[in-house]
Amino acid sequence: MKIGFDAKRATLNFRGLGNYSRTLISGLVNYYPEHEYQLFSPHFNPDRILFWQETLKQCRVVTPTKNWGKAFDSVWRSLFLSQFINQKKLDLYHGLSHELPRGIDSSVRTFVTIHDLIFLRYPQYFSFIDRAVFYQKFKYSIERADVVLAICEQTKNDILHFFPGTKPEKIHIHYQAVHPSFEAEKNPIMLESIANKYALPADFILNVGAFETRKNQLHLIEAFAREASSHQHHLILVGRGGAYLKSCQQKVSDLKISDRVSFLDQVTADELPYLYHQCSFVAFPSIFEGFGLPIVEAHMSGKPVISSTGSCFHESGGDGAIYVDPYDVEGLSREILNLILNQDLYQNLKSNGLRHVQKFTSKASTQNLMSLYRS
Repeated sequence: MKIGFDAKRATLNFRGLGNYSRTLISGLVNYYPEHEYQLFSPHFNPDRILFWQETLKQCRVVTPTKNWGKAFDSVWRSLFLSQFINQKKLDLYHGLSHELPRGIDSSVRTFVTIHDLIFLRYPQYFSFIDRAVFYQKFKYSIERADVVLAICEQTKNDILHFFPGTKPEKIHIHYQAVHPSFEAEKNPIMLESIANKYALPADFILNVGAFETRKNQLHLIEAFAREASSHQHHLILVGRGGAYLKSCQQKVSDLKISDRVSFLDQVTADELPYLYHQCSFVAFPSIFEGFGLPIVEAHMSGKPVISSTGSCFHESGGDGAIYVDPYDVEGLSREILNLILNQDLYQNLKSNGLRHVQKFTSKASTQNLMSLYRS
């Protein structure tokens, strides 16, 4: 098969959607090298994507040939990309992040991945213009696609709720794969190096995610502070942010726990699995997510999780996590202390998490995707 991908996120984005795109494409190249893969990207800076170069060598990268296409990448991606897709005579085209360009020939089978509909569930976090643009793009893509991939049951239900004309049978659940680096054995020298670089304490709770209100780090900090005197654990929060990050830092100062809480905003993708490996457990009390990748990354690293009720979290965490109302600071604090003190609970969650996470391995996710492509 000749398969094309919207590779904008894969080549330019170094957060969630970019990681999803790179892991998916790499899995296909590794497990199914007999197919031809073409990556369509508005522009491409190889210096920023060196760690992914081996995958790219086995793919053809297609970029705009005109200068205006490079300057106005969103216009090229939405309106003119279909010309390239049709010229390449693809068997299948996969929009990896919510979008299909208009004008794809009917002979090309189309897939689109819908990660979440947060802009409709929580409109207060988005401007009116962004909501209007997103809605039109999502609506067209869901209607046009031969197959809609929802990354979890929660997203599938949201698609049917917010776009009620969608046929349920065209929506398939395709779980996001955990990057293989979380499965790999950890280099002892790297473990020591990263522990020294970030001055990691002996025992710490890890939180990973961009600093946004819905990620709920503020409540996590408050919950941690309530029982901080009852144990020796530290709290490490990994991610970048703006005003909300500053609010979290101010809260740590106000609560006088600066010696027990660290903020890390420069952790690389290669280093992150080592932080998971060395933490005691992961606390991820987010209010709403499309998938909750830190939960499955924690399980793949053999770590229990404290997460939230609702959203997709039970789907991601299974029996390897404790679930707390994300607005219940006292309940969250109680469960943090319980997991620190109760070793039987800790080991039970660890075993359950390792068993549950096998459905999220790169091999399992890629096999499921190729089965859908072939069908």
